[in-house]
Amino acid sequence: NELGGLLKNHKEIFIYYMIGALSISGAPLLSGFVSKSLTITAAQDEHHVFAWLMLNIASTGTFISVALKLPYLAFFGEDKIKSPEKLVPANMKTAMFIASAICVVIGILPQILYNIMPYRVDYRPYTAEHLIFVIELFCGGLIAFALYLKKLEAHRYYIILDTDWIYRKGIGTLLKIFYTLQDSVHWFINEIFYGKILNFLIWFTKNPMSALNLAYEWILYIFGFEEREFLTDIKKYPKDTYKHWPIGITIFYVTIFLLIFLITYYAF
Repeated sequence: NELGGLLKNHKEIFIYYMIGALSISGAPLLSGFVSKSLTITAAQDEHHVFAWLMLNIASTGTFISVALKLPYLAFFGEDKIKSPEKLVPANMKTAMFIASAICVVIGILPQILYNIMPYRVDYRPYTAEHLIFVIELFCGGLIAFALYLKKLEAHRYYIILDTDWIYRKGIGTLLKIFYTLQDSVHWFINEIFYGKILNFLIWFTKNPMSALNLAYEWILYIFGFEEREFLTDIKKYPKDTYKHWPIGITIFYVTIFLLIFLITYYAF
């Protein structure tokens, strides 16, 4: 859809292209007429009617798409390329010439193909019945393309997905899930870990004992006890917010507990 008007600068390439396009479509005097006919006739001889029908429909569809629509748009359509045409290298032209020549040679002399096949082949593609049948298919394709041409000229192009739709959509969904998880982890690290957890640890390590005391007071504050004390102590943090006892009182309490323990031990 982004090409057009290539014929004026690439007439030689157009010839190579049309040889390949008509060959893959199964046109007479080209290799596709020999190889494709061999396959379709084998399906017919084995009474695979559905396979024979689908192969002929596919062949006609290939002719419409590759040999009619694509060259019509790319070579005869409106010139959409604004930049100057670049010359095609000689080696590319040589490769296209060799491929085109092989298509023509095998189409005219099918025995060349038959001789390199692993089994003996005795098939004559150029029969009146077969030629008439192929010409009929091509004429049907031309009529279908002529009817389709109005939509084509109206630039109503469509992207048609085949079985690749399954993995395209599937991979897209998997990527969305992956990016969502990635964003969630990124948000957790930035907002929760760095923003909450790490800041809390920094706050806690400034004075762990006072922080634990504040946690105790916060529990009492929730249940309505010591409201003023908690609000006052949290403003003082990280200064000490718990009460210190003199060392003498601590020794006194330890002595009392030791005395009670000894009396109990020796009394009972």
